[in-house]
Amino acid sequence: LSLGSPVKMAKTAEAIRQATDRGIPVVTASGNGGNRSRSWPAMDERVISVAAVDVNHAPAVFSEPSSVDIAAGGVAVLSCWLDKLYRVLSGTSMAAPFVAGSLAVYFSDLAIAREIRPKPAELFSKLTDWSEDIGDPGKDEKTGPGLISPARYQESRKKLVPVVTETWIPKWRISTNFAFCIKR
Repeated sequence: LSLGSPVKMAKTAEAIRQATDRGIPVVTASGNGGNRSRSWPAMDERVISVAAVDVNHAPAVFSEPSSVDIAAGGVAVLSCWLDKLYRVLSGTSMAAPFVAGSLAVYFSDLAIAREIRPKPAELFSKLTDWSEDIGDPGKDEKTGPGLISPARYQESRKKLVPVVTETWIPKWRISTNFAFCIKR
């Protein structure tokens, strides 16, 4: 979710509750106030709130520290724009999709390995495991446990997910005299 409000939004909170009760994680931008204001739905304890960092892994000045579960790149990100154009944008709304995409890869890996998806509340510890601590040691107000790290994620999954390989065997079709491959 790339939205925010200084007051709790009842319908949004109810939708988040329904989603997480059904096992669907909700990832949201932490907010761009940068001034310790409270931003909803980032303040909802059920959501994964994502802060923004710059290319040097420094917290973005606008990134709201009110409730941060993890950080991702959110400064000068190439993004889709109107009329099939692109723009370079900054904001926690640019950072949140990196975390949502990381979770999508994780859920895909779980499906391949036929593992059970964890409940949304269990994902917070996973994100900590997959983050690179970029501030003071431990969890920080502006970056949470750190920057989401695909490399740390891959390292954590290496031991658990079997490598999927495909074997292709040539087969001859005598009537037309050409080869084709079938997946085995």
